[in-house]
Amino acid sequence: MAEQNDLARLYREFEEAFVDVLTAKGELLLSRRTKLYQARTRLRAHKDLKQREYEAAVLRAEARAWESLSLAEGPWVSRTAGLPRRTRSRLRGKTV
Repeated sequence: MAEQNDLARLYREFEEAFVDVLTAKGELLLSRRTKLYQARTRLRAHKDLKQREYEAAVLRAEARAWESLSLAEGPWVSRTAGLPRRTRSRLRGKTV
């Protein structure tokens, strides 16, 4: 159970760092890129990592970045409406 919690924590750290880099306004500081690099390295080194789960974490982070940048049409639109069709289908678990 501790390993699952550890993996979940690593996913959260990676997603937060990725969203931070994607939503950076102005200058993208070295510290943000370093934080993302380290989070990704720790996540990829975990023995229970699955590629599909990693890709889902990337897509979740991209969706959060779109929301925080207010690129969606508004609060009445679904969370994935502003994303490309391929990304929406991957979030639903289908591949195009």
